Amino acid sequence: MPGIHLALIQLQVGADKSANLKNAQAAIQKACSNGANLIALPEVFNSPFGNEYFDHYAENIPGESTEMLSEAAQQHGVYIIGGSIPERDGGKLYNTCTVFDDKGQLVAKHRKVHLFDVDIPGRMTFRESDSLNPGNSLTTFEMPNCKVGLGICYDVRFAEMAQLYAHQGCHLLVYPGAFSMTTGPAHWELLTRARALDNQIYVAMVAPARDEKATYVTYGHSLAADPWGKVLVSTQEKEDILYADINLDYLEEIRNQIPIRKQRRTDLYGLCIRLALIQLAVGANKSANLKSAQAAIQKACSNGVNLVALPEVFNSPYGNEYFSNYAENIHGESTKMLSEAARQHGVYIIGGSIPERDGGKLFNTCTVFDDKGQLVAKHRKVHLFDIDVPGKITFKESDTLSPGSSLTTFDMPNCKVGLGICYDVRFAEMAQLYAHQGCHLLVYPGAFNMTTGPVHWELLARARALDNQIYVALVSPARDEKATYVAYGHSLAVDPWGKILASTQEKEDILYADINVDYLEEVRSQIPIRKQRRTDLYGLWTSGADGRI
Repeated sequence: MPGIHLALIQLQVGADKSANLKNAQAAIQKACSNGANLIALPEVFNSPFGNEYFDHYAENIPGESTEMLSEAAQQHGVYIIGGSIPERDGGKLYNTCTVFDDKGQLVAKHRKVHLFDVDIPGRMTFRESDSLNPGNSLTTFEMPNCKVGLGICYDVRFAEMAQLYAHQGCHLLVYPGAFSMTTGPAHWELLTRARALDNQIYVAMVAPARDEKATYVTYGHSLAADPWGKVLVSTQEKEDILYADINLDYLEEIRNQIPIRKQRRTDLYGLCIRLALIQLAVGANKSANLKSAQAAIQKACSNGVNLVALPEVFNSPYGNEYFSNYAENIHGESTKMLSEAARQHGVYIIGGSIPERDGGKLFNTCTVFDDKGQLVAKHRKVHLFDIDVPGKITFKESDTLSPGSSLTTFDMPNCKVGLGICYDVRFAEMAQLYAHQGCHLLVYPGAFNMTTGPVHWELLARARALDNQIYVALVSPARDEKATYVAYGHSLAVDPWGKILASTQEKEDILYADINVDYLEEVRSQIPIRKQRRTDLYGLWTSGADGRI
């Protein structure tokens, strides 16, 4: 596959912003003449580094500096990671990295998450927080065949951040940085190589050139390290341009040789859940459907997921005329494939649903397998899809299927998941009970139609998430316009704030979303509706003579 030819520009930065921009522009042109297709500039490339400078040199985005980056990216047809600049936004200052694609479009903006506040007695005291505000999110962007994660300088000290980026499927981490002469000689290269080795990923650090006369003297020594922890390229303290090739085949080779990604004990670490939603094209050939699902699971697992969800009726066309013909016992052909895939890849799999045959009845059933391939949950669709929208759609699942009679949850390390299937999502009480039982995530494999999907699908997902301050994922089959039942598609995941984390259109796709239980608790503490509920009025939460919960 085509590789990434990365250029790291160790730039001399002075007090003249215009001169800094011209210097950066010339260096970008030189790097492009040497075949680079991804260029990275250093931290605060348009300004001297220091609290006394940030406010004076700060710009809005877009502004003078980012407009230069956009024009250069478009002119040369390259991606540019614009180091960072002091950004002014809404009366606040940030240390911000912008990324422009080869058309000159802004594709990412990362605000430094961890501010540089240190006190090393007798050697150095610095408090970025005296003038800057921290960012509040991790930032990635995608090039053809390469996913890149961003940090700025002090961010590199936080191993958790790099781990999450690797967990999200990044191949390369880039940290524009300006380490000092106190910490640089001891920590700069060590941190770069450690992040690369620990996460089996490429890591690049790009610094300003050293200016001994500056109020803040940077270490320089830009470098790139490979997934083996080997320094690919490095320089000393002066202006320079370094070049490194990001070889994704080599990255996979290293990961196969020392397979720590598969050997991690995530049950002990408490990292967030990396969820993959597989929007699968489903046809009349069951064997082909299973092979397609198997391949998609493998692809999702190569991107560092630990929970995979398939769509409703993933092994069969959807419709009463198909359910009996495609129905299986559990364990049957479809669930055996799920079990083997879960064990092989060491992930949990929510097996969408299949038509299940049991005791002379048919059910629409979701099975869940843990990372050892063991069946840990089985949910039968509780609310059958019986509707009549005159002139548009009439459907009665109850003509062939029987309803389930229980709610279903399962536990992963540090995350409790509640299950529903399609029409179940319309019943707010079900989601409320799951939240009351301590679920962090609700997953609904579903196949909404072209009548209700465009209006209700996203709305219901966001409503369930916001009302219950919980993560919600809906995973659909891909749309097939020739099918007797045409699914809407548009799989998505929503966070506890009601924000869409990931979504797609109607075609086959794999979506990825991070389920961060700490963020869930943060949202619940900010708007504490769980503590403010008037359960004395609702009758939902306390046991009564009629057995309501």
